[in-house]
Amino acid sequence: PPNPDEEEAIRKLRLQALMLGTEVEDLGKIINQQSRELEQRREEEGEKLKNSSQGVIQASENIKSINEESKKGRRKIRRLQKRIKPHTSAIEKIINDEEGGEDRDDDDNDDDDDDDDDDDDDDDKKKKKSKKKSKKKSKKKNKKKDGKNKPKSGGLRGLLGLGKKGQ
Repeated sequence: PPNPDEEEAIRKLRLQALMLGTEVEDLGKIINQQSRELEQRREEEGEKLKNSSQGVIQASENIKSINEESKKGRRKIRRLQKRIKPHTSAIEKIINDEEGGEDRDDDDNDDDDDDDDDDDDDDDKKKKKSKKKSKKKSKKKNKKKDGKNKPKSGGLRGLLGLGKKGQ
């Protein structure tokens, strides 16, 4: 025959086990819910990172394509400049001729001095020749500087005095 105190103790233990079981079930449900929420947040953050990384990749691809197009544009500009250069130099020459851009020395034979001293005349001629040479050299230097170092303002339109396209 079972002891009533033992039966009471067993019943209390079963009741406690049942209560602990329900608590464990409740805690399990809470843990599952929290883990689902964390997984959902992780997926959302992963999507955000994925989208942002795709945005970065897209931006870098856009930059690459822009750089390639600018290279192509620069190449086209260089080709056009090479094609236009003979024309622009001819136009510059015409403009300089019209404006009297090159200094003409008509003073070559100005020997008004009727001195009998030939040494002075020879010295004067040498000085004039050296001045002419220095003028020619400076003109050449200026032309080189004008052609290579100065930025071209307006290109062919600027040389012809047409101004900007919209004007």
